[in-house]
Amino acid sequence: MQEIMRVLKKGGEIWSFGNYPPGEFMKMRGASEIKWEKNFLEISKKYSLKIYAIVNTNFKFPNLNEAKRILGFIFGKKALNYLEKNPNPKIKHKAVILHKVKQAVE
Repeated sequence: MQEIMRVLKKGGEIWSFGNYPPGEFMKMRGASEIKWEKNFLEISKKYSLKIYAIVNTNFKFPNLNEAKRILGFIFGKKALNYLEKNPNPKIKHKAVILHKVKQAVE
């Protein structure tokens, strides 16, 4: 973030997208991932990025087996264990959009 701020021209904008920690998708990914996302938001605040929007969306798979196949491949056992306990091919997700305009004097 420090390097982004250094090279950003006055009047330039930063847009950042990420997972918003509260929510089913992050619960599936586990405590360490939630901690990482919360840390990212704290660092973003330190550099005065503001939350522009929180978007509610879903990962929707055709069926549970497809959800297990894809999410298991990407996230491993955490996802498979979650889907065993919560057998639904639709996972609620929240994304955060952050924004900042670099002012003339910072």
